[in-house]
Amino acid sequence: MPGMLAEEPGETTGDAYFLFGGTAALAAEGLLFHHPYSVETAKKLGIALTASSAAVTLLKLATHRERPDGSNALSFPSGHTTVAFAAATVLQRQYGGIVGWLSYGAAAAAGEARIADNHHYLSDVVAGALLGHFIGRWVTRKTP
Repeated sequence: MPGMLAEEPGETTGDAYFLFGGTAALAAEGLLFHHPYSVETAKKLGIALTASSAAVTLLKLATHRERPDGSNALSFPSGHTTVAFAAATVLQRQYGGIVGWLSYGAAAAAGEARIADNHHYLSDVVAGALLGHFIGRWVTRKTP
């Protein structure tokens, strides 16, 4: 069931419900404790997660790649991996350091779990990681 704790932690770290929930919690913390940087980061996360989800949906519908487990033809790219890497990139660019390292570790675990559970091919996960990374960079780009 979506949003529920899965067998592998990577399944949870790439779950859109988990990531949007964390984004909402960050926004609430920022508003409650008057931390505008948290609110700004939550906005960027929300944009990155929404853009990632939309891009993944369009690519899945355009490619119709069958999953390794044969469950459907929505394998490419990995949505869990895409949203996880989009979030990780935003967090790394906003906070850097240990937050970035942990975020990328969680995103990598999401991709690994999708392969281990036979939901995706390696190429689905690599494409999702690249797509999410570039969307995260786009959302956090510096403008003059």
